[in-house]
This record gives sequence, structure tokens and C-alpha cells, in this order.
Amino acid sequence: MHRLASHLLLALLFSCVSRAAPLVPADRTAIFPADKAHELIETVCYAPPAATGYWTPTESDLVGIEDTLLAFLKSKEADQKKDWSTFRRQVTGLKHGNDTLIFIYYFHSDRGIEEDLQRRQTKGYDPDSWKKRPYVVFDGGSWFFRVLYDVKKKRFVWYESNGIA
Repeated sequence: MHRLASHLLLALLFSCVSRAAPLVPADRTAIFPADKAHELIETVCYAPPAATGYWTPTESDLVGIEDTLLAFLKSKEADQKKDWSTFRRQVTGLKHGNDTLIFIYYFHSDRGIEEDLQRRQTKGYDPDSWKKRPYVVFDGGSWFFRVLYDVKKKRFVWYESNGIA
């Protein structure tokens, strides 16, 4: 009976542990399929990570991975004090040998940027183009950065940002 009570208590504790809300929610996330992964990574990176293959993450693969992002950014001496409500992310999966990694490109986008893009665009401007094509920005500093998350080790393993803002 004591063992059963211990198991029930542990189950209750684990069910009450909730993850923090993601910094960037699903509605501001674009998941690129495996056949578009190479294009995304090669387009937005200065020094793209080496890949031996690609895969397509799902929304469930992203649950909880941002729990340690701020600490990781701090360890890289990167600015982690951002208004995350202005960020979007483009995500895809890559393999490096036996490692399964999630590539995440974070970028700042606010109403002013969107309005400026709309004013400069010709007919056919698509405000959701960032969900289908790599969102390229030159410079912009730490407001435009990329990370790799190791799925097995459950930690970030790589960081790169744009030039000086």
C-alpha cells in the first residue's frame, strides 16, 4: 500500500509540473519540411552547420525546448532581454551523424517592419511569405539569430547571430 501511495504521489507531482509558456508560440512559428531544410539553413546562416540529412519536426517536438534558451543565450553572451512578443521563428530538422537536431531561426518582426515591407512590395505581396520562404535580413544584430537544439541531449549546442545592429 505504501508503494502505491508513493507512486500516486510521484504521478501527481509530475502532472503538476508545467513547462513555461514558449517564448514564441505556434502561431508565430513556421515549420519547414525536410525537403526545404537545406534551403532555409543555407539562406539564413553565415556559417551553416554541417548536415548529413534532414527531417521534419512537428509542433510536439518543439514543446519545452525554449525552457533553457535564455540561459543558453546568456552563456553565449548574447542579448536575452528581448521583447519576445515581436519574434517569429522558422524551424526545421537536421541530422549530423547520429545526432538529431532542431534548427531554429529567430527573427524580430513588428508592425512597423511589416508596414514598411507592404509599402515597398508590388502587387501580390504575401504577409505570410515568412511561413513558406526563408526570411532573410542582413545585419540586425542579436535580433536575428539561429540555434541548434540536440533532441537526445535536450540542450542547445550551437548559436549564430547577424551582424552588429
